[in-house]
Amino acid sequence: MHGEKRTAIMPTMFTCRGCHGFDSARVRHTRALLAAVFLLMMYVPGQASDPRSWAVGERQAYTPEEIQQGALDSYFTDALFAGDSVTNQLRRYTYPQRKQEGAFLSDAQFQCAVNYSLYTASLYKPQPGKVNLIYKGQDQSLLQAVRRLQPARLFVLLGANDYAPQRAEKALDWYKTLITRVKEVSPDTDIVVQALPPVSRSLSSKQDMRPLWDAFNQQLQELCQQEGVAFADIATPLKDDEGYLQPAYASKDGLHLSAQGLLAWVNALRNNAHERYLHDQWTP
Repeated sequence: MHGEKRTAIMPTMFTCRGCHGFDSARVRHTRALLAAVFLLMMYVPGQASDPRSWAVGERQAYTPEEIQQGALDSYFTDALFAGDSVTNQLRRYTYPQRKQEGAFLSDAQFQCAVNYSLYTASLYKPQPGKVNLIYKGQDQSLLQAVRRLQPARLFVLLGANDYAPQRAEKALDWYKTLITRVKEVSPDTDIVVQALPPVSRSLSSKQDMRPLWDAFNQQLQELCQQEGVAFADIATPLKDDEGYLQPAYASKDGLHLSAQGLLAWVNALRNNAHERYLHDQWTP
């Protein structure tokens, strides 16, 4: 019975015919004894070290190994990833993984473009002369894609091409506009805004960009709380001890992620799925 889900129904009332003369203290004492006996009956030897062996009134946790093996990848079913060249990296990484593993990130789709900006994404229509998304050979806006696809969940990672940390006020306004308009064109879509990945040490050689990046991600998380949408902190798991992007996770240009970094990103999103599952924010 190891790993089997158990539903523990605690006795809520003890009655005894002919015992109406008992005072309340003795009744409470008897109830406590019955509850203790009940819990002993529920105990299964050998399961005490397993955090999922049984729980009363709580969702059972998955192990880190199960999470990283994709036990909760249904979180990405009918999802849409929107972003720039970093998200395009994830797209190119995902499809070969699906050939090997089948349901890697479930059936999530991608709408992304190199140099795509947060500002452009916040607009209803594609902008002439600007980098836009492409659908069937034609320019389209992110909002048009969302309206067309009606995704169950939208993962957004944008802002680097807008220099968002350096001009946070404008970037946060654009994010707020994007969130508002996604809710308008696809009301049932669960929006997940992702933190900007940490900067590499090589990109901070002239100026330390870490404080700006960290401050922006904090402000972005606060905005998500205000707007009632989810925030996925993918930055912290990618950092080294000094707050830079871990060298093993960085590509040669210092701007993008290595294959190891992309997998770490996916696992950060899987952990986000687990955290939201435990807080009853979605059901596999």
